[in-house]
Amino acid sequence: MDNFRNMGQGINFPKNLHRLNPFLIFLITFFILYLFPEIKISSFSLANFFPILVFLILFIKKESREIFVEKKNILIFWLVFIILNLLSIAFSPYKSLAIMGAGRIISLSTLLWIFFYLFKNKENWDIFLNFLFYFAIFSSLLNIFLFIFPSIIFKYLSKLYLHSVIYPRLGFPFLYPNTYAFFLLAVLVILLFNNFDIKQKNIFYFFISIGLILSGSKGGLIFYVLFSILSFLYFKNKKEIKYIMPMTIIFSIIFLFLWVPINKNKILSKITLSLNKNVGQSEAIKETYSLTEYKKLSVENRIDIWEESIYYFFKNPLFGYGPLVNRYKLTKMLAHNIFLDFMIGYGILGLIFLITIIFLITKKILKVRKPVYIFLFSYFLVYSLIETLFFNGIIDMIFCGFLVKLINEKNID
Repeated sequence: MDNFRNMGQGINFPKNLHRLNPFLIFLITFFILYLFPEIKISSFSLANFFPILVFLILFIKKESREIFVEKKNILIFWLVFIILNLLSIAFSPYKSLAIMGAGRIISLSTLLWIFFYLFKNKENWDIFLNFLFYFAIFSSLLNIFLFIFPSIIFKYLSKLYLHSVIYPRLGFPFLYPNTYAFFLLAVLVILLFNNFDIKQKNIFYFFISIGLILSGSKGGLIFYVLFSILSFLYFKNKKEIKYIMPMTIIFSIIFLFLWVPINKNKILSKITLSLNKNVGQSEAIKETYSLTEYKKLSVENRIDIWEESIYYFFKNPLFGYGPLVNRYKLTKMLAHNIFLDFMIGYGILGLIFLITIIFLITKKILKVRKPVYIFLFSYFLVYSLIETLFFNGIIDMIFCGFLVKLINEKNID
């Protein structure tokens, strides 16, 4: 256990993002494209093609391709994954949807190689982490503003988004509050294991906590409290987290006050923003639920989706229906469970591939012995059992970034 404790500190952050270097421009562009998927050329979303375009530009040079030789074991797994996508397309009854889904997934998978190449410059790793921190602060401030002035959501949101929002749950500029909550918690884990001074750490923790409250994510609250307790037990120097536990208690009480009121008839508004083709503008369709109805729907929907996903898996167990096909056909949404998404998308072969990857990542984490990876990967894995985290771009980027950093770490004998 002492060996694990000694690895707690070791991520350093420059204090400013004062220069727009190419890597920072790449991060900003990536976030914009995936947060605003309506940005398209013709009918094609630019977000789906951006990673693979950057990949092709970076690796057109011969010296860049040397990374494939250095990471030949990773290359083998990546090629197996591509073959898995091609097989799922070949045997899918919904080939056009399978091609579209596989194209998106393969494009996102190139992030692995983009980061392998770009993180050779250590400054880029610092920029990556800094960007996540400052974006978390920016989004929290944005959601505080929208919470105070909610009319802005109804006036201007429909010009930017074509999706459903559960108001007053907030998670802008992310498409869904639960994804936003996951993003904030991932940043919070990184925050707990960095070398910021105590004042900076508390300021970041404060704003991340507010953003989490406004998301209204129940799962997010559970992990928020859990991480705070674990950090309190882990750190020997309690001065580093002197204000974290009091803040956690206060913000948890505020969360419960806002989202589990005694008045069971408190109304939530589900605002579905859809495109009116007749006038070429988006319009808001409003439905209302009581908190008890909404909670019931949230739980029952997941159980129904899991049962349906298992049913469709057994109808086509070997190669599945193709990645992301269940978003448009079959269950008409992703499974809110990473294992089921792989099973229905890639069949039993996909499940075997996923379990193998999880095993190898766990094995590497145990050899590296740095708690930041243990916390982060455990969080990714557990949360992805109840929520759709991957295949949306932003979370994939964070996961690939830390996976590359983990792979490049030296093992502890």
